[in-house]
Amino acid sequence: MNGNPSPRKRLTVLCTVVLTGCVAPVSLTPANQMRAIADDYRAFYPSEGDPDLTRDIGLLRPRFGMPVIAKSDDAIAIEALVRNGGGKTTMALLTASVSDEDAARCSPGEPIEGCVRLRLDAQNVTYVARNTNLHRYHAQPEAPVPPGAYDLYVSSSSDAPVRAHRTVWLRETDPKGATPITVIQLSDLHVGKGKSHEERLESIIKDVNHLHPDLVLVTGDITDNGENRSQGERAQKYLRTVDAPVMVMAGNHDLGLGPKSIWRGSYHVGWPNFAQAFHPFLLAELDLAGWRFLGFDSGASVFSPLNLTRGLSPESLLQIQSIFADTSRQSMQGVIAFSHAPSRARLSEHGVPSSRGAVAQMRDGAIDFEKLLLAHQGSGHTAIHLSGHTHWNDLFMSAQRGGKTAFVHIEDAASTGCEREVTGAALVNVQSATHSGLDFLRPSAAGWGFLRMRLNEGPPRIAFHRYGVKDFGGLGGRCAQASAHIN
Repeated sequence: MNGNPSPRKRLTVLCTVVLTGCVAPVSLTPANQMRAIADDYRAFYPSEGDPDLTRDIGLLRPRFGMPVIAKSDDAIAIEALVRNGGGKTTMALLTASVSDEDAARCSPGEPIEGCVRLRLDAQNVTYVARNTNLHRYHAQPEAPVPPGAYDLYVSSSSDAPVRAHRTVWLRETDPKGATPITVIQLSDLHVGKGKSHEERLESIIKDVNHLHPDLVLVTGDITDNGENRSQGERAQKYLRTVDAPVMVMAGNHDLGLGPKSIWRGSYHVGWPNFAQAFHPFLLAELDLAGWRFLGFDSGASVFSPLNLTRGLSPESLLQIQSIFADTSRQSMQGVIAFSHAPSRARLSEHGVPSSRGAVAQMRDGAIDFEKLLLAHQGSGHTAIHLSGHTHWNDLFMSAQRGGKTAFVHIEDAASTGCEREVTGAALVNVQSATHSGLDFLRPSAAGWGFLRMRLNEGPPRIAFHRYGVKDFGGLGGRCAQASAHIN
C-alpha cells in the first residue's frame, strides 16, 4: 500500500473543509491580545491629532462597552498601552454636561464644575512588545465624587485628548457585594442594516431603561458590517443612551464578512474598527454583585453554509478554565459567560433533547467549553452562558442523563414571557433585538426582543421579552403561566 490517501478520503477532507472552514481560532490569552494590538497599533489608535508621533498612550479600559464599576470613594482601575514611555498624562472624570472645551481647561488644573481630576498611581507595568508596555493605574479622585455615570477624559502631551463616554460608574456601596441585581442581554443589533432596525433599537432601549438594570450585556453583531467603521460609531451613540453600564463583545459581523476577514489567520479591519468604537478586548472580565461576567470572542465567520464561527482555541479554553477556577477560589456566586455564537444550536424546536445541532454555533472548542460549564456546576457553583447569533431564543439546562450530567433542550422556553428559574449550568440564547429570524423553522425567531435576568434573589431567574409576536408586548405582554418541560 502506498501512503497516498484514497479518492474517497480526499473527498471527505474536501467536504469537511467546505462545510466547516479551515482557519483556526485566534488565541484569547491576554498576552496574545496585547501583542496583536501592539503589532498593529496605528490601526487601533490612529495618529490623527497627535502632537507627538513617536510616543503614545492608548486607553484600553475603561472604554465604552468595557466599563469600570467602583465604590464612589475607592480608586478606579485604568489600563493603557504605552509606547516609548508615552507623554505627560492627566486624567479626569466628567459629567455629561461638561463640554470638551471645558474638559481641556480642567485637565491641567482649572476648576470646572462637573470635572474632577484624578491622581494617578502606577500599580503595574507589563512588557508587551518592543517599546510597548501595559500600564495599570489606580486613579483616585482629588475631590469627593457622588455616585453616578461619568466620562473618563485623558489628556497627554503625546496624543490627542480622549473622552470615553459613560465608562466609569460609581456606586454608594461596594459593587462586589452580593446584592440583588438585574442584568439585560441584547444581541444582534445589526446597526446599518436599515432604518426600521434602528428605530426598534431605540424603542427597546427605552424599555430596557424602564427596568433600571445594573448591567447590560451586548452579545455581538452590533453592526451589520464591521468593515464599515461608521456603523460602529453609530451603534455606540445608540448604546450610550442605555442608563446602565454596558459591556459588549464582538460578533462575526463586527469582525467583518469579507474574504480577508474570513480567510486570514489574524483578524482584518473589523477588529480595529470595533476597538475604535468600543474596546479592543477579545476576552474580558467584570465582577459585580458576587458574580463574574466573562465576555469572550467566539470567532470570525468561517467559509461554511452552516453559519459557523471559528470558536475557541485550546489556549483560549485554558484561559477560560483558569478564570472559572479563580471564581471558585474566591467563593463567588458563579460565572455568567457571554459571547456571540452559542456552543450548540438546533434548527428544530423538538427532537432528541441532548442533540447539539450542527448549525450557527462555534466550530471549535464548543464541547470542551460546555465541559467547563458542567465542571463548574459540579463544584457547587452556577455557570451560565449567554449568546446570540442564531436570531432565535433557546434554553438548554443541565440534567442527569444515563448517569451523566449533560445539557438538554427545554422545549418552548420562549413561548411565554414569564420568569423561570435557571439552576446549575445553562445555555441561554436570545433572538435579535431588532428583527425576526428564521421563524418558519423556529417560532422563537419571530419578532425581536431581549433577555432579562435577576440575580441574588434565590436561583437566577430569566425572562424573554419579545416584540412583534402575538400575546407578547415587550414589557407589558401577557405572562401565560405555561411551564416548559425537558423533553
